[in-house]
This record gives sequence, C-alpha cells and structure tokens, in this order.
Amino acid sequence: MILLISLERRDVDSTSLAAIRRARALARQRLTRLLVEILRPLGGSEQQAPIARRFADFALMVADGAFIAHHLDSEAADIQSAFDLMRASLTAFLKENQAVTTKV
Repeated sequence: MILLISLERRDVDSTSLAAIRRARALARQRLTRLLVEILRPLGGSEQQAPIARRFADFALMVADGAFIAHHLDSEAADIQSAFDLMRASLTAFLKENQAVTTKV
C-alpha cells in the first residue's frame, strides 16, 4: 500500500504515512501473535516467534501485492486465490515442520 500511495502521490504527508505504518505494525503484531498460537502445538517455543514473524511479513506482502493487483486490474486480480495459496503454503509448512519434529 505504501508503494501504491508513493506512486500516486509523490509527497505523502507525514500524518498519513504515520497512520499507514501504525496500521501495518499492528497487523504484523496481531498476525504474529495468531501464528505463534497456531505453531504452539508443534513445540520448540524458542523457534515459534521468528517463524511467526516471517509468516506475518509474508502475509502482509501477499496482501500488499493483492491490493496493488486489484487496484491495477480488478477484473484480472484473483485476491481469493492469492490468499488461498498463502493458506496452503502455511499449512504445508506446518505439516512438514510437524513431520520433522515428530521424527526427532
């Protein structure tokens, strides 16, 4: 979203930029917390937070890309498919990680 705003308006006012950054930080924080809970059954609590942060960042990147794609060509952008793929990748990662931790 920041990229889109910067492309449309060269001079983003500091108030708007600060609000966007606060919203993104809050989204990252909430996603990270949610993902830590999802990862908890896998054990290895010292590894949960870094993995959760990486997936939270990934989710925000997918959301950014979906937003820009929809803004540029709303008929061609398949936002649902993008989020389905993100969910599938997280699910696959969790299954793989669980398989590895149960073998150890």
